[in-house]
Amino acid sequence: TNSSSSSGAKVSGKMAGEIDIEALSKLAKEQLGENGEYKVQFQVGDKTVEADLRDVFVDGNSFRSFSSISQRDAAIEEKLTEAFSGTGVKVTVKDGAVNLVNSDDPPKTISVSTDSGAIGLKRLGLAAGAHSSLSSSKKSSGLSGKVNEVPEFSFSVTLDDLKKDVKMDLRDVLNADGSVDLEKFKTSLQKGLDNAHGKNQVRVISSGNGFELSVSDGRKVMVDGNSPLLGAMGMENGQSNRIEM
Repeated sequence: TNSSSSSGAKVSGKMAGEIDIEALSKLAKEQLGENGEYKVQFQVGDKTVEADLRDVFVDGNSFRSFSSISQRDAAIEEKLTEAFSGTGVKVTVKDGAVNLVNSDDPPKTISVSTDSGAIGLKRLGLAAGAHSSLSSSKKSSGLSGKVNEVPEFSFSVTLDDLKKDVKMDLRDVLNADGSVDLEKFKTSLQKGLDNAHGKNQVRVISSGNGFELSVSDGRKVMVDGNSPLLGAMGMENGQSNRIEM
């Protein structure tokens, strides 16, 4: 229940939203992306190579989960090694660090094509147009990135004056058919709030698709950041529990 302004309170302590599963599922599908968005192209000297990373990160209608970081890194390394075959580029992926090195004499420049798909680049932590740099010995040329495989919903929550990002791993909220599961979403939202601001500092109190972000009396909470996501949660950018007198 929202406190009415006639109570004289400046802070209601609660803030309501309404979860739109269809809209959330659409946003998740956008992150899943189309096939071409996972293709990363490189130029090594005069050779063009392409790696399609979709089957590394996507399983059917959902995001692939890995049992360990090393399993994930091995899958990426295998796919890139296959793509760079015959170019003299050695690929290593360890603890999320992607390293592409050419030690020809003289070393060839490795560059990332601007035709690369945005999701593929994001997953490898590379930028379109980036190119390798010579080592201090000038005997090799290397390009590096940092794997970012977590597909997520995120928005900002300010509790009193402390602003933090609330993140939900999409793999925790999707059904096998790629749709968002209501109960999983609410559980993940609470987990994200706990990780950001501490356990139960901001609580998700829900009934069906409706929910409230509840804080203890006198505390102010505000959401902002990701308008499409907040819209699908039935909230507005800048919405807070403060009542204007």
